[in-house]
Amino acid sequence: MTTKIPVELSSTPSIVDNGDATAVTIDSSENVGMGTTSPAVELHIHDEGGLARIRLSGTASSADNFEFGQGTTGVTNGGFEIRDVDASATRFVIDSSGNVGLGTSSPAVSLDVNGAIRLMASGTDNDSHILYFANAACAIARDNNDLDLHAYDNMIFGVSNSSYPFSTERMRINSSGGVGINTTSVIGALTIQELSSQVMRSESTGSGTVTHLQFVKTSGGAAQIGAITGTTSSVSYTSGSDYRLKENVITDWDATTLLKQLKPSKFNFKDNQSETVTGFIAHEVQEVLPYLVNGEKDGEDMQSMDYAKLTPLLTKAIQELSAKVEELESKINE
Repeated sequence: MTTKIPVELSSTPSIVDNGDATAVTIDSSENVGMGTTSPAVELHIHDEGGLARIRLSGTASSADNFEFGQGTTGVTNGGFEIRDVDASATRFVIDSSGNVGLGTSSPAVSLDVNGAIRLMASGTDNDSHILYFANAACAIARDNNDLDLHAYDNMIFGVSNSSYPFSTERMRINSSGGVGINTTSVIGALTIQELSSQVMRSESTGSGTVTHLQFVKTSGGAAQIGAITGTTSSVSYTSGSDYRLKENVITDWDATTLLKQLKPSKFNFKDNQSETVTGFIAHEVQEVLPYLVNGEKDGEDMQSMDYAKLTPLLTKAIQELSAKVEELESKINE
């Protein structure tokens, strides 16, 4: 059995039958219908005009006057909206496509926020997660605003200049944990592409020595094996040389013979033909001192060499030549 209770609200609330449509219905399942005689859930509000809403109002301030329900402006049928009536502003929207808008009545993507987002972790636990992103397809806008679903398992950060959802990618994190800044091609843990002729800048405000970059090995016990440090006027590039890192130390070896096998050359690099410099050809040095050279001749990557590691060889060769000069001077004096 369905009990129908007509309700009319005026300056003096009362329950009357005004001879018009039924205002409130409570059925045998205790579902309440407003604007409908067939409530489908516990509270069912229906408006033939398609804008069923609930208003919360008060007298303390204009901010107490809110409406929530079916959208009114920019939201298609089936959408849900929370509006600040006094400010005539949409605060929250879920449209019929499931897109969510905060501060906008026309969300263009799954979550469209008009304003800033602040993420805070509760407590002081360093392991607390502020936000976690799972693997998902990333939608990137093209010039014609069509969505190109690609780059799976990347988290992408972009900026916009009126293109939707953004026009320029600035940073991404791929599924392997690699980070790319100003580039879409991520190699290794961190790839940075130059911007305005500068790749990376490290600043210090103190007056003492500051470690700008530290190199640490973790196998066999953590230890620093190199660093780039700076003062207010100079930079130092250091490599691990502590005796505790070394074994099988030999000081009696022939540096001059090794040095004579090297072939110092003059040349220019192909991309800078106007400048002639001096140096070595990597694969030629590799035949004599392989530890100075990285890579293989004619390999996929270009070979490189560490010129700083020539210093011990040069020092030892000078000592050997100095000893021979002193020996000859002694013989001449005799």
